Amino acid sequence: MPPRPTAASANIDTENFDAIIVGAGQAGPGIAARCSREGLKTALIERHHFGGTCVNVGCVPTKTLVDSARSVRLAQRGAEFARVRQLRT
Repeated sequence: MPPRPTAASANIDTENFDAIIVGAGQAGPGIAARCSREGLKTALIERHHFGGTCVNVGCVPTKTLVDSARSVRLAQRGAEFARVRQLRT
């Protein structure tokens, strides 16, 4: 396996951090904020969406979709729950 290029060999500027948080899911931002409050120079690295899978494509969107479908179904069944009568205009 060939050696990995280093920042020095690739002419990339480097920065030093006291803490590096990988992933901005549920815990990442909180941990990064705590490190920062403690005076640590902190980097938060996220590959895709800030908030992680649960917030962006998992739990929250799924719950929203399920709740919307439940509301539509309840509205469709409204006549089962109350008397419906035509108002004269």
